[in-house]
Formats: sequence, structure tokens, C-alpha cells
Amino acid sequence: MKATTADIQADFTGVFDTVLDVAKENKYYVFSQDEVRGLIVLMNIPGCVDTTEVGVFISHLKGGTFRVEISSRSSPAKEAVAKLILGKLEEKFKKT
Repeated sequence: MKATTADIQADFTGVFDTVLDVAKENKYYVFSQDEVRGLIVLMNIPGCVDTTEVGVFISHLKGGTFRVEISSRSSPAKEAVAKLILGKLEEKFKKT
């Protein structure tokens, strides 16, 4: 189970809020969110069992660069969420 990652040049709040916005736009259920730890857990991914969890982990690398990792035991759920979230982040912010 390998995470899908992208390094984004942005501020933490912008990345965190964009992930939540994409989740809400796509009617994902935000099961848990912890801004201090940079963690968001999503559920209710279309095409997957509604209890499948997808974790989004945001960590600071250096300067204004953050790594966004998306992981799940379900490859289809991980890929669906990663495509939407990382696509939106790369559209909105600079990818490094």
C-alpha cells in the first residue's frame, strides 16, 4: 500500500482548506480532521464501500513547500481521491 504524493508550493492553510473544499464539492464524508497534525480522513468515496477510509497527510518539507500524501487500503478509493485532490492542488498552487 504505497501512498500517492505531490509536493506543493503553498501555505499550509491553503493546502488544508483546498483539500476540505474538494472533499465537500465531491460529497465525501470528512470522518476526521486535525489541522495541527495535518491529517484529514475521508469516507463515502463513490464506487467504494462507504466505510472505506482515505487518509490525506500534509507535512512541511522546507520553506513554503508541503508534501501531500494520500493513502488507503483500497487502491480504487486512493486513486479516485488522489486524482481529484492532487489535480485541484496542482491547478491552484505551484507543484515542485
